Amino acid sequence: MVCAIPTFAVGLTEDLTKKISVRLRLVFTAISAAMLVYLMPAYITRLDIPYVNLILTFSITGGALTVFAITGLANAYNIIDGFNGLASMVGIITLLAIAYVSFVVADSQIMYLSLIMAAAILGFFIWNYPRGPIFLGDGGAYLTGFWIASLSVILTYRHREISPWFALLINGYPIVETLFTIYRRKIRQGKSLGQPDGIHFHTLIYRRILLPHHCQGIFSANAKQRPIFGS
Repeated sequence: MVCAIPTFAVGLTEDLTKKISVRLRLVFTAISAAMLVYLMPAYITRLDIPYVNLILTFSITGGALTVFAITGLANAYNIIDGFNGLASMVGIITLLAIAYVSFVVADSQIMYLSLIMAAAILGFFIWNYPRGPIFLGDGGAYLTGFWIASLSVILTYRHREISPWFALLINGYPIVETLFTIYRRKIRQGKSLGQPDGIHFHTLIYRRILLPHHCQGIFSANAKQRPIFGS
């Protein structure tokens, strides 16, 4: 909870003021991740890749990679927070996966932390979906991503029987979305990474599938309401 304070505080401040840059939000999230590495302690010690495991035996290297990974995943949840209920439902599913694996390895602490956060997000999800009278915002998105990333790191750090790629697998969607966003904005378009756009995966689904279907439903309803002239 203490480690999560900086990333949640900067996200909430952005929600209230709209004046916090992406770079500053990443800095505060990195501070939260560094606090986790130092206070728990927990960090990435292996990737099951030859020679890479040798490099990660140094705590400085493993700690730096952990800070980078946690910061990136926290920002990834902010990126996928584009549909009402999307980021929160992805977070719930991921937390339930972590809870199940922690149950299998008899780690009650991680299991309880996963279930508590999943229940908290579920209470929010009920009001957020589908019309979104309240929003997850940067504060909620960064907190959710930081929480999931931290539990993923701690779980694989404590239990060597769990593959380090488990964390990558359960967080695959937000990670891939973030990597593709970086590629699209920086390499293909030559834009700043902090500049928003409307070409995310969930946005494309809305434009190509949901929006035409919704418009077709509206046109059909209007057609039924028109009077029919003739015989």
